[in-house]
Amino acid sequence: MLAVVVLMLFGFTFWAALLAAVLQVCPALILWGVIEVMLDERRQRATRKKNSRG
Repeated sequence: MLAVVVLMLFGFTFWAALLAAVLQVCPALILWGVIEVMLDERRQRATRKKNSRG
């Protein structure tokens, strides 16, 4: 949605298209990072639990 607004406001230029692409990629990268951190914490907890038993 933000990409469409940017392109409507600035017209379709190289820089407007680049800004629209960045607006779409950044949230995806943030979400990917959050998922990776959550999975890493889960793996560390499982490893600690396994090591404390054995």
